[in-house]
Amino acid sequence: MKIITRLTAIAIAGIAICYLGLSGYVWYHDNQRSKEADVQASTLEDNNKILGFLREKGCDYCHTPLLNCLFIPLFPLLSS
Repeated sequence: MKIITRLTAIAIAGIAICYLGLSGYVWYHDNQRSKEADVQASTLEDNNKILGFLREKGCDYCHTPLLNCLFIPLFPLLSS
């Protein structure tokens, strides 16, 4: 029983480390992408606020007219 408990604890710790590492990686690269992104300007101030919010939260990954996701055509339900 000790072996199963140790293996479970090691597995949970490994999953937590991988999750935190991946989260840090995504956070870092999202911040870099947000700083380097081309800013779309609109004549209306409200539109600029909305565009800034969408860019800050990462919504422009999918909600943009120039979608550049290479993995989407690989999924049969998403490619239509």
